[in-house]
Parts: sequence; structure tokens; C-alpha cells
Amino acid sequence: MMMCPVDLEAIRFPGQQSDERVFMFLRRHWISFLQPVFFVLVMAILPPVMIVFLGFLSIDIEIIKEFYGEFGAVDPDLRAKQFMIFIFSAYYFFVASYFLVQWLDYYFDITIVTNERIIDIHQEGLFNRVVSELYLLSVQDVAGKQHGFLQNWFHFGDVVIQTAGSGKNNFVIDHVADSYNVARRVVDLQEALIERKERRDDAVDVQ
Repeated sequence: MMMCPVDLEAIRFPGQQSDERVFMFLRRHWISFLQPVFFVLVMAILPPVMIVFLGFLSIDIEIIKEFYGEFGAVDPDLRAKQFMIFIFSAYYFFVASYFLVQWLDYYFDITIVTNERIIDIHQEGLFNRVVSELYLLSVQDVAGKQHGFLQNWFHFGDVVIQTAGSGKNNFVIDHVADSYNVARRVVDLQEALIERKERRDDAVDVQ
């Protein structure tokens, strides 16, 4: 994910408390979107490559014409062209749909870090969305990690947050830009929250 240049003061989300401020708005690093883009490009150029390859093997639209001709179709040449247009249209519709789903997954996968909690919104396909949240007071340990050439070269990685209590899974913010800095900021926000809570408790004790 990457820290987006947005107006953090203008961000509002359901369940936001009156005194809750947004400090980070994160999306996955753009490099993580290259894999589906590469796959779509390969799928897009595959039909022309296959046409050229089949041409070398002397396999072309004439076979489809002969097929329609054997069944007594009127104007087999037109029917063959219509069939090819239908096949290509259906194929590229599938490729475009796949790209759209991948783009929505990328664009709507966001993490919001406030002075109270971490909210992770994970888009799954077109119509499913999973929202997880972790209160900063439940954070036990935070680590930024970068593995491999790409992550070190482009300075992105995962932020792994260990929660307090046994039997709980780690809370992971994956593919975030400058993961080390994000981890430090989460720790700073937690320490500031603990300090505010202690001051409130002390004020209550004095009263």
C-alpha cells in the first residue's frame, strides 16, 4: 500500500468517533498491480499471435466456412466471419472484466490509521468487502518488513502487527510504501494514545 496525497482532515468513515482523527490513508504500492497488468497484456496479444501461428499451419477461417457449408448454411463466408467476431468479442470482454475486477481490488483495498485504531478494508471481487479493525491499545509489537529485490528497490513491504492475547493472528498491512516508516508511525500513535489515556486517568484520580 502507499500513502496517498489526500486531505486527511476530509476523510470520514462509518463509525468514526467525534475526536478520532485520520493520520494515514494507505493503498497497496503500485508495483503490486503490475502482475495483473502483465497478465492482461499477455492475454490481449494472445489472439493475434495465435492467428499468425495458425496461419503458418495453414489453419484459418476456411475451416469454419467448410463447417457451415457442410450443414447447408446460407452464405457460409458471412457466418464464419460472424462466428469469429463473436469469439473475439467474448474473449476480450472476459479480459476486460478480469482487468476491471483486479483494478477494483487494488483501488478499494485501503487501510486507515487513526489516533485510536487501524481499519483495514479489503475488496473481494465486485460485490464483497471485508472490514477489519484493530485498536491501538491492543497492539503488542509492530514490525516493518521488506523482502526480495523489488521490495528493497522500490521501498515497499509489509507491516506486521502482533496483537495482545494468545491465539490471535497477526494484523498485516501488505505491500505498503515505506513499511518501516509506517511501522514507526503506528508505534508513535500508540504511545501518544497511551499517554493521553494516562493523563485522563490521572485527572480522574485528582478529582
